[in-house]
Amino acid sequence: MKLEVIKKGGISRDIKIQIPREALKDIKDRVLARINQQVTVSGFRKGKAPLGLIEKNYPDLTKEEVLKEAIPFYCNQALKQENLEVVNIPKIKDVVYKEEELSFVAEVELRPQVNIDKSLYESIKIKRKPLEVREEEWEKFIEGIKEKISQVLSKEEKDISEDFLAKWLGYSDKDELKKAFHSEVYLNKVIQRKREIDKQIIDVLLSKVKFEIPKSLVEEQKREILTSQLEELRRRGIPEEEINKHHQEISKKAESLATDQVKLFYILEEIAKKEKLNYNKDNLYEVVTGFILSKTL
Repeated sequence: MKLEVIKKGGISRDIKIQIPREALKDIKDRVLARINQQVTVSGFRKGKAPLGLIEKNYPDLTKEEVLKEAIPFYCNQALKQENLEVVNIPKIKDVVYKEEELSFVAEVELRPQVNIDKSLYESIKIKRKPLEVREEEWEKFIEGIKEKISQVLSKEEKDISEDFLAKWLGYSDKDELKKAFHSEVYLNKVIQRKREIDKQIIDVLLSKVKFEIPKSLVEEQKREILTSQLEELRRRGIPEEEINKHHQEISKKAESLATDQVKLFYILEEIAKKEKLNYNKDNLYEVVTGFILSKTL
C-alpha cells in the first residue's frame, strides 16, 4: 500500500491510497467465493463454479463488493499507519479500480489541538447575584392566586384571607404556605443563578480559546439542531409558509449554536484531561464547570 498525506490547510487532509493487485487478491477471492454461494451458474452446483467464471459472469457485482470491502479496510489501515486521529467518517473520492489495482482519496479532518493555560479558567471572575426572596414576590403571588380563586367564588366570599388561600391550596395556614413558597422560589433562583454563572464561564472560554473547529462536526450538529427546531415550530402550529420565510435566519442561528457547541466540547474535554477529572460524555459539562467554580470561589 502506498500512501501520501496532503495537507489542505489547518486540520483538513487528503490521504491518497494506492493498493497493488497482489494486496487485493485475498479480498477479491473472498468476494468471489461469497458471490459463488449466492448465485447459480449453469452447469455447476451452487458454490462450485470456478471463481474466474463468477467474475466473468458478474463483473459489476464483483467490482462493487471488492470496493465495498477494500476501501474501508485500507482507509483504516492508512489512518493507523500514519497515526492520524480523525473526527469524521472519511469522505471517499477519486476512486479508480483498473486492471485489478485500486486507488482512492480519503478526505478527513483531524482532531484539533486545543491549548489552554490553567490560569485562564482559574482566574475567571464570577459575578454572583444575591439569593433572596423579596416580600413583594410573595405579595404578587398571593394577588395572583386571589384573582384566580375569586373568579369561582360568590360575591359574599370575595373577601379572601391568606389563611383561606392556604387551605384552598392544601396547606394548614398562611405560614406553611409562605414557607413552601419561599423554598420553591429560592430553589428556582439557585438554579437560575447557576445557569447565569455557567454562562459567564462558557463565554470566557469560547472567546479566549482559539483553534480550528472541525467543519464536518459543525455541519452534523447544525443538521440535528435545525431539524429539532423546525419540528418544534411545526408542533407549535407555525404555518410552513412562515417557516420557509425565516428558514435562512433559523439556519444561520443553528450554525452559530452548532459551532459553539462543538468548540465548547473540545475545550471542556481538554480541561478535563489536563486536570485528570473523571468524566464521560454525558456529565462532561457538569464536571468541568463545577471544577472551574471550585477554583474561583
